[in-house]
Amino acid sequence: MLILFCFMVVVFLLIVLAFEYNFRREQHRFKQRTQAMRQTIADYNLQHQRQKVKLELCDNFNEEFTKRRVTLGESLFALNYQMLELISKAKN
Repeated sequence: MLILFCFMVVVFLLIVLAFEYNFRREQHRFKQRTQAMRQTIADYNLQHQRQKVKLELCDNFNEEFTKRRVTLGESLFALNYQMLELISKAKN
């Protein structure tokens, strides 16, 4: 009877140790997966920040381009107007 009890205690301890080993192994895997997810999130965040900066630069470029295009158009119009005045004066 004592031998059977000792055997059951040993089997119970082995089962508990097996569960403990599996728990620690799964805990380690979970930590690895969360670390990989954190790295992925950090990479996407960095990429998002870079894209945001690029969009801001593009918007700034478009604003500056529009301003300069308007200025150039006005200058060309004024130049053409002056040339037409000179041509009309030269004909007279």
